[in-house]
Amino acid sequence: MKGLLIKDMRLTMKNYRMLIMFLCLAAFFVFSSTGVEFAIAYIMMFLGMSVMTTISFDEVDHSNAFLMTLPVTRKIYVREKYVFAGVCLLIGLVIGDVFGLLAQFIRPSGDFSLEFMIGSLATFIIYWNLVAIMIPIQLKFGGDNGRLVTIAIAAVLAAAIIGSMKLVELLSIDTQGIVNQLMIKVKETNGMILIIPIAIITIIVTASTMAIALKIMKKKQF
Repeated sequence: MKGLLIKDMRLTMKNYRMLIMFLCLAAFFVFSSTGVEFAIAYIMMFLGMSVMTTISFDEVDHSNAFLMTLPVTRKIYVREKYVFAGVCLLIGLVIGDVFGLLAQFIRPSGDFSLEFMIGSLATFIIYWNLVAIMIPIQLKFGGDNGRLVTIAIAAVLAAAIIGSMKLVELLSIDTQGIVNQLMIKVKETNGMILIIPIAIITIIVTASTMAIALKIMKKKQF
């Protein structure tokens, strides 16, 4: 797995110009009115997409066929993509927190606080789940088709969210009251009422998508 990680890291660093450009844009967002939170999401989005890029590179010129002649199994290949995704997102989390700390020194506005750290960790978890879902889609459908399927899934989710919001309005459900009650419970349990279900959901998403990705990889012909 170490060799695959080095390969993917070097493939990612080949786009160092784009990486530098994204970091500069993120720095601009940090020191502008846009805020640090947007910059963290921006950095993680770029680094998360780097995993999809490496999968596309592996499909060029039958590179996967060559990889499978090495001491690399399909199971190791799938696991490495998830490990690489975690590494990329952790790097994004660290860079974002460093930017937040620098922003605090330049314009003291309370950006770097416990709430900020919790928000950046929440962003990490959201992007981790998104990347975990996208890996088997990319392995199944490839570059262009994979992006189309991802857009279609996002559109369905957006429609479901909008539909749910309309339903809540029709049923006159007091969402603000529910949110207030939830916040009271969060404070009473020191956040455990949210941490535990989020952790369970993340574990389920990771395990299920990894199993699907492995099944897809085993059926692929190179």
